[in-house]
Amino acid sequence: MAATGSIVTSADGGTRLPTGGLEVIRTLELRSSAQQSLLAFAIGSSRIDGQCIGWLPTAAYVGAHEQGRIVACYNNADLVGYILWGTNNGIIRCFVVWVRRDARLILHGRALVDAIAEIGVQRGCTRIELWCAVDLAANFFWDALGFTRVCWRWGRAKRGRRHWLWRQRIMPDDDTPRRGTLSLPVALARPTEKALLPPAW
Repeated sequence: MAATGSIVTSADGGTRLPTGGLEVIRTLELRSSAQQSLLAFAIGSSRIDGQCIGWLPTAAYVGAHEQGRIVACYNNADLVGYILWGTNNGIIRCFVVWVRRDARLILHGRALVDAIAEIGVQRGCTRIELWCAVDLAANFFWDALGFTRVCWRWGRAKRGRRHWLWRQRIMPDDDTPRRGTLSLPVALARPTEKALLPPAW
């Protein structure tokens, strides 16, 4: 590991650069320069689409980066989106998923979700969960991916927005991968999916 300013990077261990096609890469697998670009991209997303993805302090992004909890999506070496995740009690939690407005094809968002599902299976997690404000078009995205809407709660912000809890099981309780679970390379091999994501996603 190496330090660049106050940010830890894996300049020695991270050697990957996007080479072409559709790729998902964990932040610490990237070369140092690409890590810095990804981190700036992620931090900037809350300024661009804060109404949709909420706000996290810069320290939260830096911490997630240093722990390898950011996955980037590239299309033909162009950085189009990222997902920030964590795990707790056998659940993989999606905190932020964001795709650039000019690149909102469902295959980009699906590739990111498939990536954390693969991580979750490797870590023995049984499901993915996330909260999404009820007024966002992103709810259509989670529904299209086969997530189940479970319940709602009031958000923590003073405005009192309601949020849906979305859930998808990636392994049944007996720890056997669910039937039809796609390995990551297969899950990304969907070149015919051209459906646009909702504008506010």
